[in-house]
Amino acid sequence: MRNILLPFWFILILLPGTVSAQACCSAGTPIAGSLDLSIPEANTWRLTLSYEYNVLDDVIAGSNEIKGLRSRLSQSVLLDISYGYNSRISLTGLFTYLRQTRKLNGSNTTTVVSGAGDAALFLIYSILNPSIIKQRRWATGIGLKFPTGASDIKNGSVPFSADLQPGSGSWDGVFWTSFSQGYLPIRFSWFVGSTYRINGTNNRYKNTASGLGYHFGNEFLLNLGGVYSTKSLFNFSLQLRYRNTAIDRLGSLEVSNTGGNWIYLIHGININFPPLSVKLNGQLPIYRRLNDIQLTTSYRAGISLSMDLAGHTY
Repeated sequence: MRNILLPFWFILILLPGTVSAQACCSAGTPIAGSLDLSIPEANTWRLTLSYEYNVLDDVIAGSNEIKGLRSRLSQSVLLDISYGYNSRISLTGLFTYLRQTRKLNGSNTTTVVSGAGDAALFLIYSILNPSIIKQRRWATGIGLKFPTGASDIKNGSVPFSADLQPGSGSWDGVFWTSFSQGYLPIRFSWFVGSTYRINGTNNRYKNTASGLGYHFGNEFLLNLGGVYSTKSLFNFSLQLRYRNTAIDRLGSLEVSNTGGNWIYLIHGININFPPLSVKLNGQLPIYRRLNDIQLTTSYRAGISLSMDLAGHTY
């Protein structure tokens, strides 16, 4: 939990060692963790450009932090294009770019892998819309992630590890739901939501000896938090996020140092000046129980800029 203030000072694996630690994250941009499926008004476009800064310095054995010989910085840019078709139905497209920097501590060995990541398309349906009397919203969505990012980038003749590639090389299904409740004139609301990602198999990234495909473990997220709105331009949010990933597989073989459970504390600040809004957020792990030994997130920070544009009336 060191360097807590650093998240706000930005915007733009397989190496030998005493500790062999697989990074905890799936290949490419973490689509499920990056989802912010806010629903635009009917006949309105919403464009959101985001930057995420993810520092992986912690090596965890089970639930204990140990000294490791490597670290990683993952930076991603996400473009979210959403359209509110009517008061209940909206579409969202997500496009990504990823840059990963891996460093062997104690030496000058640094590896950089970058490129366009995977893309995704979501259909969102608002089951309950808020009103003056009932200030609640319930929405659900279904999405498909496309393997548009490269998943076979090589270091010479040897491919980089699957978790370091910009793309996952698989078709994935994503299911999402969220409920929120407000209490106007009290300026507080709470929300709960979950995301489940079912990953396919990466047939483009194959073990050269066996020809087996790589399958990242399915991912589940559960979020619970609250938002306080001030009379000024600022909104403040605080939430807990539980994350579970199943163990990865190479063909039918389990990859032992993958999968686990995390709980994160996420704090955010929204600055609203319609039609623009800016969001700053920081994320810190408060609980981790992982399989075997893994390199995992020390802290993550992000910033995003959103703009609403009125569409044509048909």
